Amino acid sequence: MDQTPVKLSPLNCALFYARLNLRVLPLHSLDSNGRCTCKQDACSSAGKHPRTKDGAKSATLDQTQITQWWSRYPQANIGIATGQGLLVIDIDPRHGGSLEALHALVALPETAMVTTGSGGWHLYYSYDQGIMLPNSSGKLADGVDTRGHHGYVVAPPSIHVSGMQYKWNGKIQIAAAPTALLHLLLNPKGSYSTKHTVIQPSPPSILDVRNEAAAPPKTPPGKLVIPEGKRHTRLVSLAGSLCLQGAADEALLLMLRTFNQAYCSPPVSEQEIGKIASCAKAWSQAGQPGRTGLDDIAALVALMGRDTPEPQWAIPGLLPEGVTLLAGKPKMGKSWLALGMALAVAAGEPALGSLPTRAGHVFFLGLEDTPRRLKDRTLKLLQGRPVPYGFTWGGWWRPLAHGGLEDLETWLSVQEDARLIVIDTLGKVRSPLSNGNIYAEDYALVSPLKQLAEQHHVSIMLIHHLRKNGASDPMDAISGSTGLTGATDCNMVLQRERGEMIAKLFTTGRDVDEQQLMLSFDEHTATWSIAPNVPDSPSGTSQTILALLREQGKPMSAPTIANKLALDIDYTRRTLSRLKEKGLVCLAQRGSYMAIEQTEGDWY
Repeated sequence: MDQTPVKLSPLNCALFYARLNLRVLPLHSLDSNGRCTCKQDACSSAGKHPRTKDGAKSATLDQTQITQWWSRYPQANIGIATGQGLLVIDIDPRHGGSLEALHALVALPETAMVTTGSGGWHLYYSYDQGIMLPNSSGKLADGVDTRGHHGYVVAPPSIHVSGMQYKWNGKIQIAAAPTALLHLLLNPKGSYSTKHTVIQPSPPSILDVRNEAAAPPKTPPGKLVIPEGKRHTRLVSLAGSLCLQGAADEALLLMLRTFNQAYCSPPVSEQEIGKIASCAKAWSQAGQPGRTGLDDIAALVALMGRDTPEPQWAIPGLLPEGVTLLAGKPKMGKSWLALGMALAVAAGEPALGSLPTRAGHVFFLGLEDTPRRLKDRTLKLLQGRPVPYGFTWGGWWRPLAHGGLEDLETWLSVQEDARLIVIDTLGKVRSPLSNGNIYAEDYALVSPLKQLAEQHHVSIMLIHHLRKNGASDPMDAISGSTGLTGATDCNMVLQRERGEMIAKLFTTGRDVDEQQLMLSFDEHTATWSIAPNVPDSPSGTSQTILALLREQGKPMSAPTIANKLALDIDYTRRTLSRLKEKGLVCLAQRGSYMAIEQTEGDWY
């Protein structure tokens, strides 16, 4: 199997940006000793300057060229060229830059934002491509630069010389630059006047249009103000995110202070900033949420009047937003079922033959599959249909507790139309049990995934196994403790007898109605579909037991039947109990069963 990690590599990210119409170029990066790959001892722009001869002028959307660059320099940092309709405002707190100072000049709408490796911010705006927008340094305010014509900025997930990673703060939705901002940049400092020719704002970018219905603006255009009652939650969220990126204590405090002064009205005290930083650090080291229950309390009457968005389903009525556990016996078709549903969601086609899907990008981690096996399975499932464009596959992933969760978060932060993540199997991304508390470790494994799914409004499906001994309740048959099934939003169990083409899919969850679907498997196409009007007939094992009872013509105990048919005794008892409920066998005497004579038409 290809053991190369398929987390978001610089190449994958560069290709993704190009698909968003953002021109990219390769930049120098840092070697294992933290030195710039240009090999200059006194490099003043380590990890930031272009590898190409023509610098930003060589930036392109051509995916062949991009692939050639990163094949030659696989760890190169990524540059995004500005100009031609893209403006980036660079705010550097180290030189006095702040969002507050910028907002004092001009009201700015929320837009795509990057936290830079030095603790600053990049704000992305679009504008009319007919305008020649120059670069500037300190023109708007101290520590605030802009990048326009023939400029470029460093893009996520590039690594700064400090060791910090550039990271998107939320979805990549680029807002139009306000007219007032463009006037400030196009005219001498301080000369903005309404007498100048009016510059029409550029139309919303393709990202704005695509997300208009799903993601309305959180605040109206203008200065973002975080009032009392919400300041603590926003600061804690920011602190937790920075800690996950490895921010040092000094950098963490600096960024919290800057954000507090820029957005919080009124700003919280310096003492409170210190407490938030300490809690976030403790959380990042202990793996516990950096907030208290007091952050979420609300009067019921206020809750009832609050706008609470509906969950985003991948397959309405079956696969909800959140974490879903799909369990089944080995080699019984659960991976085929998961891959089939994933392809359907990526293509926006019906799943299981008839269930509508909500189209979106799918990330399928087939951690037990070789590239060849996944290719063969995909070809068999598609049966000549085109491969969905929005489908990404990976065959290796880090354990969730050792970087895998952060890798998923990075993918979600740059994949703005993500709908479904499939991890096949869960065991491949969990770390070995450490403290012996299986319930706690199972719950701790799923809970961060649940938070991630809710934050990005996606479905995450985990493929898992059943216990060897089974259980009368299908949900109790799922391997692991109740901490695993209790933390998930939905649980599915696929049950079928070996050799049979009919199976039952038991489903239950918080937002999913408890249901049992009868599925049929087509060996030719390897597809599962909902089987119409399938009678609840005895399974293969049930038929074998019935045949034995009829052949013997006398009462038989469960141990005797299990011994003659080489079956597990507990499974035999459960099967006999089900046959009794269906009226196919009866108790002739204590502990012994007899077949009830019926015609074949009664149960076939």
